[in-house]
Amino acid sequence: MSRTEPPPSPFRLVLVGGGELVAPYLRQLREIDPDSRFLHVVGLCTDDPAAIELAAGLDAPRVGGCLTDALPPGGADLIVDLRDVARPGTGLEAPTGTRILGPPVVDLLRHVLDFATRDRRAHAEKHAELLDLQIKLKHFMEFAPFAIYMKDVGLRYQAINRVGADMLSRSPADFIGRTDFDLFPATVARRIQKFEMEVLNKSRTVKFDGVLPLPGDARIYFSATLIPILRDEKPIGLYGLIEDITELHTSERQIVRQRMQITETREYLQGILRYSQDMIFLCRPDGTLIAFNEAAERITGYAQDEVLGRQVQDLAARRDELAALLEETLAEGHAVLYELKLKRRDGMDIVTNLSLTKISGRDNQPLEVVGICRDITKRLQLQEDLIQSERLAAIGKMAAGVAHEINNPLAIIETVAGLIKETLAEVCHDLDGMTRDKFRGYIDKLLFQTKRCTTITHNLLGFARKSSGAQTPVTVMDLLDEAVELLHPHTHRIGLEVHRHYAADLPTLKIDPMLLEQIFVNLLTNAIDAIEERHPPQPRIDLSVSMAERAEGEDARLAVTIKDNGVGIPEENLRQIFELFYTSKPAGKGTGLGLSIVHNILQKIGGEIRAASDAAGGSSFTLLLPLQPPAEPTDRAPL
Repeated sequence: MSRTEPPPSPFRLVLVGGGELVAPYLRQLREIDPDSRFLHVVGLCTDDPAAIELAAGLDAPRVGGCLTDALPPGGADLIVDLRDVARPGTGLEAPTGTRILGPPVVDLLRHVLDFATRDRRAHAEKHAELLDLQIKLKHFMEFAPFAIYMKDVGLRYQAINRVGADMLSRSPADFIGRTDFDLFPATVARRIQKFEMEVLNKSRTVKFDGVLPLPGDARIYFSATLIPILRDEKPIGLYGLIEDITELHTSERQIVRQRMQITETREYLQGILRYSQDMIFLCRPDGTLIAFNEAAERITGYAQDEVLGRQVQDLAARRDELAALLEETLAEGHAVLYELKLKRRDGMDIVTNLSLTKISGRDNQPLEVVGICRDITKRLQLQEDLIQSERLAAIGKMAAGVAHEINNPLAIIETVAGLIKETLAEVCHDLDGMTRDKFRGYIDKLLFQTKRCTTITHNLLGFARKSSGAQTPVTVMDLLDEAVELLHPHTHRIGLEVHRHYAADLPTLKIDPMLLEQIFVNLLTNAIDAIEERHPPQPRIDLSVSMAERAEGEDARLAVTIKDNGVGIPEENLRQIFELFYTSKPAGKGTGLGLSIVHNILQKIGGEIRAASDAAGGSSFTLLLPLQPPAEPTDRAPL
């Protein structure tokens, strides 16, 4: 068994010199051998104050004015004569057997020390630069927002930053000294190492994309950049920069799906335009026709190539009427419903129900106007015939027909608008804020108007349809309170107070609760609208429930009164308010269905409604409700 050799003893020196000769040598010796492992200054023969001061930091050298005083008891291995004063005849004698270096050897030693000092300084500077570079590289790996790893030529991991380890749901220690075959499935590892070997073999940067599995069923999509590490133009390893592009990959797939959806939607809309039974046209703001569907050809008798490029106003029986309607649409920007007479190619007049919608660009300048016309000529003729019979029943038939005719197109339009809104929500991050808000505003307007039309159709159907709900005992006051609670956002918004006057010990009613609640909601909604129109200082609604007065032989009935302090109803209009489509509200506010529906429902359950109003302010509606439904509910508006 070998034994470790002890380190050699340092070479002992004595420096001899005066003035400022010794201090520079001491500095160089300390810089070259700061621990005195090889050269040990054991004595100084000098009067150099700087050297004497430096000696205080050395390992106890002897200092004297003569060579004898500077020599330690054990002597020295070498005397460096800087002034040539230690030779015989100079006044100082060196001990026998001690070697002396003097000029020119001392000059040579000075050059050697200078060279060694410069070399050591250069080495120290390079070492400092390398250390600084290592620190910067370490900080870069630690704080980089993407994964970074380093491998040797054997493709074993030497380092990986925290981002990279977290990306793969592991700790950095799991990678060190291991290969991709230790971490990933063989197919994945082979593909990664294929590109890494290309980097090492060709000493060039390589980029590639791939997929890495994670624990469980998860995976990440990544983009990698591999950079060779060269020494003397030979690869000694490589760096890998990995960017997680899972979100980007997902977004790209979503964009592809969205494009497919947009294509399908476009084809769907084209199908609607092609097979719609309504006349649909597209014109520029000045009225120049640029699109004309097949239904338009059938309704007007004009072929598409006969009208494209012409003014849409030319199709109207009164050109100025359609021109004014077009100007109104451009000014208001929303759909306008209008009954318009068109002149067919054969000269015959037809009446259409016209809806115009302005389409604006990003700068809010009008681009096009979409028109939807429905030929209502036959329907108007039918209405004229029905007016001669029982008006409400006839209008009920028409209402059901209208609802059924437009319900499906409305559902399609609402569905398509919803799809467009969802699609824009997924891709709008590419749009600026103003444009995004405009698109959302347009779609919200479209959805609002569509839902409004859907509500109208549902009300129409409800108006004409017999109630099939179960009749159960109900407490009128509870249903009335539920209706008030349902409208709480509206009453709260205008600060409306609801005062209740309910008699005690009232009997229950046997009725379909949904029908009765619909009556209450319609009447309360009208009351709120009337109050909003008048703006009284203390808006209020009074609710009263009591037993109705009855004559001899009459059945017992409950009286429910809803009274408001809004705008009143002129006396001459009281007889019309229960007619279908009659409304005193401004355009776009009312439909003329609410009171008609109330009247229709009450007829079905054998009830009655009475209206009273003061034009100066306030209206009241009293419902007379039978405690038991009639054996055969009255239906004065059969379909």
